[in-house]
Amino acid sequence: MKVFESLPTAGLPYRLLNWGEFQRLMTTLVNAKAIESIREVWWDVRPHPEFGTVEVRICDGLPTLDDIVAMTAMIQALVVWLGDQYDEGNYLPLLRYWCVRENKWRAARWALDADLIVDEDGRLQRLGDAVEALLEDLDPVAARLGSRDDLARIRTIMRDGPSYMRQRRLYEETGRFTAVMESLVQDFRTGIPLPA
Repeated sequence: MKVFESLPTAGLPYRLLNWGEFQRLMTTLVNAKAIESIREVWWDVRPHPEFGTVEVRICDGLPTLDDIVAMTAMIQALVVWLGDQYDEGNYLPLLRYWCVRENKWRAARWALDADLIVDEDGRLQRLGDAVEALLEDLDPVAARLGSRDDLARIRTIMRDGPSYMRQRRLYEETGRFTAVMESLVQDFRTGIPLPA
């Protein structure tokens, strides 16, 4: 676990069932002088009241603009899909906090090969399969939003391998961190990552 995530205002967000609970939590934290504003809450996912948006803290770790656009398309479609599900009365099951925390660790450790806990009985689903199923659910939403092609790039990333695989392979081949950095700069400039 990263040191930063041990802060009470960082990492996974608390389970809040509605906007009122979020507002109460922020008010409590401000009144208790734990924070001065929401800008001091560094959750992985958080609402931003001033902008009316949901911030997902992942895009700064992606190596190319195409990857950033693809992830943004997925996040946008997911938020709309979740809103649609809520409006239709289809409430998704909520995992306990420790399951979510365990899943985050597994995803960080094993990436798309991670086996995620999907219910209270401990049933597992491979992360790659979960992403595929999610992409199927999000496809009609992405079509409605005009971002279907951008969303499809997620499958390309999954098929060709994410950036970390390319970085590891290049380091193993060269033994040089500078080669990895040069590759990342080249990926960003051209938008064409090296094959994994």
